[in-house]
Amino acid sequence: MKTCQICGKEETLPFRCKFCNGIFCYEHRLPENHNCTGLSQVKEYLGEKIVYEPSKLEVKSEKHPKKIGIKIKFEIWYILLILILILSILRILGFI
Repeated sequence: MKTCQICGKEETLPFRCKFCNGIFCYEHRLPENHNCTGLSQVKEYLGEKIVYEPSKLEVKSEKHPKKIGIKIKFEIWYILLILILILSILRILGFI
């Protein structure tokens, strides 16, 4: 059995922090509950503002602006093009 690095509680299913690689119990599994040093190191390394909340992880960066809207539009057109090609092939083969 592994023990929590904060309270020493033995856990059958411990949690490993993805930022500091420490092992913690259910109560201390979140970075803000065990004063995670790895999270601050990641922030400094990336030079970005990371807002960590248990329900979501949001990265705001001036170095790497994201163009999500353009990517989504491209993916929709790509899917439509594939569907048109599939329908054309099915029509040629006589399935439609």
